[in-house]
Amino acid sequence: MSSTLTPAATPLARQARERFVAHMEAVLPELSEAVRTALGEAMNTAQSSRDMHARRDALVEFEKEAARWAEGTVRAWRRAMVPPTPTASGRNRMQVTSLELIGDDVVENKILSSRLAMAVQEKAVWDLNDLRLRVTHLEGGDDLAAEDVLRPEALAQLMVEQWMACKLSRETWTAAKDVIALHITPRAVQGYRDANEFLIGRGVLPEIDLSARVKRPPSSPPRSGHGASGGHEGGGGRSASGGQGGQGGQAGHGGYGSDGGQGGGGHSGAGSGGGGYAGSGGYGGG
Repeated sequence: MSSTLTPAATPLARQARERFVAHMEAVLPELSEAVRTALGEAMNTAQSSRDMHARRDALVEFEKEAARWAEGTVRAWRRAMVPPTPTASGRNRMQVTSLELIGDDVVENKILSSRLAMAVQEKAVWDLNDLRLRVTHLEGGDDLAAEDVLRPEALAQLMVEQWMACKLSRETWTAAKDVIALHITPRAVQGYRDANEFLIGRGVLPEIDLSARVKRPPSSPPRSGHGASGGHEGGGGRSASGGQGGQGGQAGHGGYGSDGGQGGGGHSGAGSGGGGYAGSGGYGGG
């Protein structure tokens, strides 16, 4: 994507990230206290002395490391405000392509973080997608870098990594995951919304074409003689269930979304639907 914007465009994107991270940082003290409370309640409802001792140990460890975890998360989020350039994506630790390099710890951590990321994505899909379009418009890229703090996957993974860096256990994270999601998800949704409003207030894509919200795959070259009832293929849409246009018209081909169009006796309807990131990197419907 080429950019014809002024040199001030990239600083605007950075300011949007800074505002988002500052917004997220503010929830960490409250979140730490909520996790502490949840672990204490879990200890009090243990069904056996063994469980009670294990949960008490988890509470004691968290109380000792809570401040360090919060501080480490803040530092990690701030570092991710300057994500790698697209040319460095091949060296990105979140995009390891060799399965031999992926250890059990990395896989387990990504499982934990992906659950939180999906919770955020599910609630923030439209606000996040609009912000992605505005930021990539400013920076001239095709998409946010994998380690960009604006991505739910990066936001959540950095939290998990700092948790492990403090020697807190995965079992303790799992025990607290619902409380963590309860605080992080609405906070992130509001953060994305505020960042959009900040950019709109400075004239960055005040209106977004709905078609830009749907990522379309490359179109295939037309083939003669394969349209419905002797017709030819066109550039319309297709439904989520793969339905084609009605007889005597043109078969839809190209974009995809959650609500594909389908016409009868003429052209197939152009498909349109909610685009966006799925929690683990796919595209989800709106």
